[in-house]
Amino acid sequence: MNILMVHPHDLFDKSEPWTIRIKNIAKKFAEKSHAVKLCYFPLTINKKHYPTNIDSIEVIPLDRTPSPKAFISNTIKLVGLCRFADVVHFQKCHHYAAIPTVVAAYITKKPLHYDWDDWEEMIWYESCGRGLHSRIIGLSFRLLERFLPFLSDTVSVSSRQLRELTLQFGKKVDEVFPAPVGADLERFKPSLDGKWVKEKYKIIGPLVLYVGQLHGAQYIDLFIKAMVS
Repeated sequence: MNILMVHPHDLFDKSEPWTIRIKNIAKKFAEKSHAVKLCYFPLTINKKHYPTNIDSIEVIPLDRTPSPKAFISNTIKLVGLCRFADVVHFQKCHHYAAIPTVVAAYITKKPLHYDWDDWEEMIWYESCGRGLHSRIIGLSFRLLERFLPFLSDTVSVSSRQLRELTLQFGKKVDEVFPAPVGADLERFKPSLDGKWVKEKYKIIGPLVLYVGQLHGAQYIDLFIKAMVS
């Protein structure tokens, strides 16, 4: 199967580490002998020195510039790339990536899959508050997250909450698939003994490792408070 994948962030910039999900999904597709092309949106306009592949997967930079010209150019490029694909897979609801992808898939009449891995509206409000400017951006997330599941043929979700929302938005049960966030057990091994860490830092009691952001909707503060109490 030929799979075109689209992700709204920069695969090579450390400030956007959440691209690990899309890269690993693409890798698993390739391991199952599918032909994969992965489009992404780099932070910098100068893309000359970016790698052209990751683990033999072709990666294609698109333009993140907030302009009608970039929007039209990205849509035209995606229409051409969709002709290669048997299915189009896109992740997240960011308008500059999601809308051109949906338009391109509809023009070329290709099956469309939406990987809904974060509730972007709620993350935005938790991170940026609910001022007037924030509410305008939050509304765009709300509208896109409301309609993208409806516009897509199938949806994968990373949590039960997102599954319930997807069903509320009109998708059938057999069109929604669980795809929870996992761990790379080659890098994170529960069998490793953490005793030396506790001894080095004089830790008494359970040792817990958290890898992730400390702001917004990650709610690590609730875990810390729970541990203290």
